[in-house]
Amino acid sequence: MEVNVKSDRSMQQTPKYNIIYNLHSIYQNWYIREFITVDLKKHTNILITLITIITIYSSISRNLDNHHNNLPMECTPS
Repeated sequence: MEVNVKSDRSMQQTPKYNIIYNLHSIYQNWYIREFITVDLKKHTNILITLITIITIYSSISRNLDNHHNNLPMECTPS
């Protein structure tokens, strides 16, 4: 990361590069802001649903494993 910053500072002497660099930073800031406000709000429900499904699945599989381990020997498959 530091290497990129140093090379950017050394190349900023030309006015053309300054304009490109400023446009790029404006675009980056806008993109990050849009991603945080729009996409995260949009996908929060999907994330919550996925986490809930994974939690329920893991608890069910854990309960099944515990139940299988607690069965008497004659009930377990050979």
